[in-house]
Amino acid sequence: MRTKVASPVLDILLGPVVAIHGRPVLAFLPALAFALLAWGMRRRGRFPFVALAAASALWTLFGVYEMAMHEWEKTVTAPIRVDLLLLAPVLWLVTMIGIGAMVMSISRPKRA
Repeated sequence: MRTKVASPVLDILLGPVVAIHGRPVLAFLPALAFALLAWGMRRRGRFPFVALAAASALWTLFGVYEMAMHEWEKTVTAPIRVDLLLLAPVLWLVTMIGIGAMVMSISRPKRA
């Protein structure tokens, strides 16, 4: 079930987090994708590897945190998740930096 957020901008920003909110295990998919990309980019320079590894680590931490919060939500009457307003922009920023690092490293020739 897809939850509609108030505005298109918020829908773009919070959409992935809202989708993961109901199924916290899905947060490990971007973590795995970034880890595999980091492994593949390890010889293309330090920045792409570190950016992709950081994105993988952050998504993994978010997945663990979201699984814990998912269990906590079952114990309260009306959980209000203000923390997602802080976490979503950070996840977006790290994700975009990781993707940008990957694209930049692909467009440059390989280092020997």
